[in-house]
Amino acid sequence: PRFFPHGDDFRGMRVHQTRLQGGDASSDSYCYVD
Repeated sequence: PRFFPHGDDFRGMRVHQTRLQGGDASSDSYCYVD
């Protein structure tokens, strides 16, 4: 599984994660941004 996607994957996955996770997105968001 890709926990830390880079480049285009980072952008695409980040958006999907934020919408799918919803409130929990904050936890995943910081990981992706980091």
